[in-house]
Amino acid sequence: PAGALNGLRVGDRLMVLPSGYRLGDEWDPKQLQQVALVQIKALNENDAQVVPYAGPQPATTGRWVAMPRLP
Repeated sequence: PAGALNGLRVGDRLMVLPSGYRLGDEWDPKQLQQVALVQIKALNENDAQVVPYAGPQPATTGRWVAMPRLP
């Protein structure tokens, strides 16, 4: 679950990658095509609705890993 119970807030920005990623994959040119930066638009306790602001639109199905976007 990715929602308010996990400390997320509306406006938070995250880097989203496919769930099978390994540390460092976000910088591999082949993997970079699947990396998206998203912002939380709405959320409840267990779910978040996001909108992309950079990179490809994440698929609506499948498993994703979200990491905090560092300034």
